[in-house]
Amino acid sequence: MKKILVIVIVLIVFVSGYWVISRYLTTQKTPDGNDIKGTSLQVSHEIQLPLNIVKTSIGVSEGEGGGPLPTRITIPKTITANIPAEYVDKLEAYASAEYNKIYPIVIGPKGWVGEGTMGADGNTSLNIKPKANSKEHGYVSYFGIPACTYCYWNFASPFFPQIASEANNDPGFSSTGKVGPNPNLKIVPISPQVVLYSLPNTPDGLEVKGVASVDMIDGKLSRPFRQLEVSLPPEQHELSKIILNDFLANLSKN
Repeated sequence: MKKILVIVIVLIVFVSGYWVISRYLTTQKTPDGNDIKGTSLQVSHEIQLPLNIVKTSIGVSEGEGGGPLPTRITIPKTITANIPAEYVDKLEAYASAEYNKIYPIVIGPKGWVGEGTMGADGNTSLNIKPKANSKEHGYVSYFGIPACTYCYWNFASPFFPQIASEANNDPGFSSTGKVGPNPNLKIVPISPQVVLYSLPNTPDGLEVKGVASVDMIDGKLSRPFRQLEVSLPPEQHELSKIILNDFLANLSKN
C-alpha cells in the first residue's frame, strides 16, 4: 500500500511540474509582445545530429607568448539534441574548434557554413551563416567570455544591471566610459542569471532573438558570460525557438 501511495505522489508531482513548464513555455513574451520561447509547446526527442567543426582562428600559437594552448578536447562526430522530430532534417550541430575552454556546440540550420575564433584571453566565438549564393538568409552567432573582466563587463552589462553597476563603480573601467542598458533590447529575465532578448528586425526583415547568461557564485553574478543570437526570416520563427531552447537546455549542463 505504501509503495502504491509513493508512486501516486510521484506521478502527481511529475504532472504538476510538466503543467507549470508547459504554461511557462506557452506564455513567455518580450515586453513588445513578441514571443521568444514560443506560443506552442512542441514535443522534443533526444535525437543524434551530425557535428561539424568549423574553421577556427586560434589567438595563441605554441611557442608564442601568452601562456599555453588550452587542453585539446576530443569532439564527437554526433551530439544528442532535444528537438522536435519533424526538424531533424533541418538542423545540424556546429562547434568552433578542437581547442576550447567553453567548448561551444550550437545547433543551426542544416548545410550552413561557419567560422570560429578563440582569443589569447579565452574568448570564443562561433558564427554560422548560409553558403555563398544561397537563397537562405540569417545567422546563428555564439560568443563566450570565460575570464577577461573588462570584456565581461562590456558585453554582459546591457543584459544585467547588477553587472553594469559593478563595472561603472570600478575606477579603472569607468574611466573609459559608462556601460548600461541598450534601449533597443527587449529583455525577459527567466532567472537572475539568464535572460531572453529580442532586437528590432534587421533592414531586410529578419527577426533577431537571443539568450544571454552568466554564472552565479555566492549570490553574485559572475563569469563566464555566454550569448547565443539567432536571426532568421519570420517564416522560420519556429526554427529560431528550437535553436534557442536547445541552448537554454544545455546551459544547465555547463
